[in-house]
Amino acid sequence: VRSDVEFWVGVARELPNPKCWQLPLEKYGPPWLSTSKKFMDMAIKRDWQALDFASEELKGDPDLVSEGVKQSWRAAEFATVVSPDIMVVALKQDWRAILRFLRGPYEEADLLRLLRINPTAVQAAVLHNKREPV
Repeated sequence: VRSDVEFWVGVARELPNPKCWQLPLEKYGPPWLSTSKKFMDMAIKRDWQALDFASEELKGDPDLVSEGVKQSWRAAEFATVVSPDIMVVALKQDWRAILRFLRGPYEEADLLRLLRINPTAVQAAVLHNKREPV
């Protein structure tokens, strides 16, 4: 039973609390649950903060990151990879999402696209130090 992902998904789904995924991940479930896309998908659909407990590989999975970011832009903070399209969703929620985008390598065209979506993101202090030579 401990090696059956369906069992753990079922256990977590039956519990009424949206943070039900924590019990299998942190206390009772096998260590490999954080590497199961099926389990993590269910957990993230119930609570975006579950992305923080996913394996490093799954933290970069575009489907899981997108699901988390739909609920809260803060899910992008837990992701190892955030595509510009997912950043659009995050930035529509809060200008501070640009800070996550700026931590990684990016194309200037993608940055300009994001700034057009949420112009208030220009208040990010890190952007004020990005001056091009004249």
